[in-house]
Amino acid sequence: MELDTTGCALIDGSLLEGGGQILRTAVALSALKDAPVRIIKIRAGRKDPGLKSQHLKGIELVRQMCDGSLEGGSMGSTEITFRPGRIKAGSFYADAVTAGSVSLMMQVLLPLALFAPGPTNFELKGGTNADLAPPVDHTVLAYRHMLEKFGGDFKAQIKTRGYFPKGRGEVLVSVSPVRSLKGVTLTDFGEVKRVFGFSFVSGKFPSHLADSMTRYVERVLKNDPVLRKNCAEIKSTSSDKAFGDGFGIVLGCETTTGCLLVTSSCNKRGYRAEDAAKEAVEELVSSVNIQSCVDQHTQDQVIILMALAVGESKLRTGPITMHTKTVMHFTEKLLGVKFVVYAIDDEVNIIECTGSGFQNPNF
Repeated sequence: MELDTTGCALIDGSLLEGGGQILRTAVALSALKDAPVRIIKIRAGRKDPGLKSQHLKGIELVRQMCDGSLEGGSMGSTEITFRPGRIKAGSFYADAVTAGSVSLMMQVLLPLALFAPGPTNFELKGGTNADLAPPVDHTVLAYRHMLEKFGGDFKAQIKTRGYFPKGRGEVLVSVSPVRSLKGVTLTDFGEVKRVFGFSFVSGKFPSHLADSMTRYVERVLKNDPVLRKNCAEIKSTSSDKAFGDGFGIVLGCETTTGCLLVTSSCNKRGYRAEDAAKEAVEELVSSVNIQSCVDQHTQDQVIILMALAVGESKLRTGPITMHTKTVMHFTEKLLGVKFVVYAIDDEVNIIECTGSGFQNPNF
């Protein structure tokens, strides 16, 4: 790992994905290893480079969690130096102010909380369901499911949904610490056990849009030879516990071997309700058809878990996303582990890693 003149690990934020994923990965691993990091060219691959509110709030919360120091932590900054201290437990609060993603804040905070000296609670405000970031439902369903397999867990309560542009959603998260994580092998898809999901609307969007999304998905599933046999009810919901106007759908597929695939879509510019339903159900059908054990949006999030675990992890998944390649690259640099990707065919890959065996120093 290249070091700068002050002994900080030097991270080039323009490489690979070139976005916030590099920032989240580097800061989280810096805090876990108690090793300073300097990140340059932050989000250089974006049309609006530099720190946004959600990035800044997430980093600031990490700084609070470990009594660290942060240089360059301002809106639009393209370079920061982060020097962590010892991770502590407690209660923490962050408000992205905008529709900055609560899920992306959770991505950087959860690994730290797992290795805190005691229980940790977060009150996070921002966008819960927005384009260009996983919805909080995906984190609560898919990421939590995978984390449980590695030996960790968290609880989350979605108190209020928040949409673009104001955000104002609220999620309460509680995390219990672990001594260590264990390696996971998940390469056998098994058989489809259950398909479930829900559509939702709030604000100015009428409730019949939720019904429209539900009906679209049910039509597709009933014509699928694999999924129609195990399709549970797709629920339609309308909520007054939300800020802003939004609609979306979340779908899940459980298998007999313990896989959980989650897909989703929400309102975005030019999107009709049926467009969201089509996107979510087509992604689910595609993942099932290739017998992926880890969905595309969980893929990059489990990389840090694999790297921290004791022993070998092996996961079957679909095409390797740029986000996943990015996390693997910087995790290898910062933790000294090695990821190996085996292509089964053009659409299916196996990711392997022997973890670093990271131990909670408080146990």
